[in-house]
Amino acid sequence: MKNFEKAWMLYQEAFPEDERRSLSDQIELMENNIYNFKFLCDNGEFTGFIAYWELEDFTYIDHFAIEKKRRGRGLGKKALADFLSRQSRNVVLEVEKAKDRIAKKRIAFYERLGFFLNEYDYLQPAYSIDKRPVPLLIMSFPSRLDKKDFDAVKRILYRDVYSI
Repeated sequence: MKNFEKAWMLYQEAFPEDERRSLSDQIELMENNIYNFKFLCDNGEFTGFIAYWELEDFTYIDHFAIEKKRRGRGLGKKALADFLSRQSRNVVLEVEKAKDRIAKKRIAFYERLGFFLNEYDYLQPAYSIDKRPVPLLIMSFPSRLDKKDFDAVKRILYRDVYSI
């Protein structure tokens, strides 16, 4: 439970309000058998977490974060590379558009790991009635999505993750 408390604090610090769930929604979601919330550790110490969905045609990384004090040490790269090496299917994730230095840096991080930025219009639905939808982009691994595949990914995300 201690790691979950640390992960929850990191989740709140690392993601904008409109890009995260409430604690009660998160706890309920963790009962879903296609959703995974894994703690990342280095030498037995909590360093971050990765939350992902095993959907029908691909794996969707919902949230991924490394503690601020541990960033820049290669821990995120190592953890994500290890995660990707264990995937037998395509992997997708959402990123903010490259509107500022941090968003550009995040996109470049994923590109160095083999992700491709797909420039199709995508709107992350609101997590709840008190939150706003967020214009984002989809990144995919190990290859770029064509429009047909992008539309299929979007449809599955909207249906299975956002319940639309």
